[in-house]
Amino acid sequence: MAPKTVAVVSSRSTGLPGPQNGGTGPVEVRSARDLKAIPPGLWDSLLEPDDLQCSHRFIRLCQEARVEEADYWHLLIYQAGRLGGVATLSRMKARLDLLATGFPRAALGALRRCWPGALRVPVLFCGLPLSFGQPCLKFAPWADREAVCRAITRTMETVAEATATPLLCFKEFDPDAATLVEPVCGRGYFRAPSLPSCSLPLTWGSFASYVRAMTAGYRRQVRATLRARAAAGLKVRRVDHFARAGKTLFSLYEQVIQRAAFRLETLNRAFLERLDTDLGGQSRAILIERGGQTLAAGIMLFTSGVATFLLAGLDYRARRSWQVYPNLLLEVVAEAIHSGASRLELGQTSYALKSRLGAVEVPRFLFLRYRHSLGQFLLRRGARFLFPTLPYPRRRVFS
Repeated sequence: MAPKTVAVVSSRSTGLPGPQNGGTGPVEVRSARDLKAIPPGLWDSLLEPDDLQCSHRFIRLCQEARVEEADYWHLLIYQAGRLGGVATLSRMKARLDLLATGFPRAALGALRRCWPGALRVPVLFCGLPLSFGQPCLKFAPWADREAVCRAITRTMETVAEATATPLLCFKEFDPDAATLVEPVCGRGYFRAPSLPSCSLPLTWGSFASYVRAMTAGYRRQVRATLRARAAAGLKVRRVDHFARAGKTLFSLYEQVIQRAAFRLETLNRAFLERLDTDLGGQSRAILIERGGQTLAAGIMLFTSGVATFLLAGLDYRARRSWQVYPNLLLEVVAEAIHSGASRLELGQTSYALKSRLGAVEVPRFLFLRYRHSLGQFLLRRGARFLFPTLPYPRRRVFS
């Protein structure tokens, strides 16, 4: 059954609810189902220079690529006539055991094999239907965050009621950002860990100086990977306009996502190609090739201060001795240093390898609420199994 269409009740927008009062002054939520209805300059006015994944361009790209056929509501939250916050809501189906590990994952997997639809429920996210470890909620510096959060939770309740959505989730916040949205816990939400992300502070002027700064053991590992590259005849190619290679990139990405231990969404080819056509000079592909065949690909995003390793594709037929993926990661680090960024975000996977390159853990958090009392009770009681805190390797990589 298709989700119900929510009536237009806001005086200025297409989509959802109109005025709602809360906080220390009048609060109004204006909503659009299609981001094209909101001027880019208005949406982006609350963003910092490095907030690319919350930008009008990026969200519109995601919506128009129809990733997971998600439904969207884009919110402008006004306080006393001033824009105090922006947020994107997205609705899709997701597995409750997505982040489970060990015995709970095995047991719940057995349950799903008997009942394939078990534990798969519609979820309304405050955030995009993407597992890139970034939130899609921004506040004005002066805003009453409690009032903004209250307005968003009320809007989410309205959407959830109209679309028969039982589970609500704010995602994914680092510790500082999580503090800003803590007020939602007063509205029945509870905080749970998501997958931690890997972040590498970039303090070197070149890749060579990065390698020299490592302790001897980790430096030997990097040099062994580079020797394996040379012995295998691997070549590196940087591609600014990679949409024309979309078929190859998507084929390699599919091999990775089919083997992923944790998978919220499966991207489509249109999304990968539009990362090039819509983001222009802020995106780039790194290719590892051998004999004219592409064995690995990484797509990166760039802002003035942050480089992001967004996604990877791999040909799993390549020999392990060639160290294709470790070589891809080294080139991602080299490209990030060359870009002048002060930080490289390396995603939420491959902790053992990325930590050996110097990446450190940044915890990420979710805020969840099941709309029915029994479901909320069971979700909270089972949270330590469904949302475990994953260990991250502690290493002293640099001298």
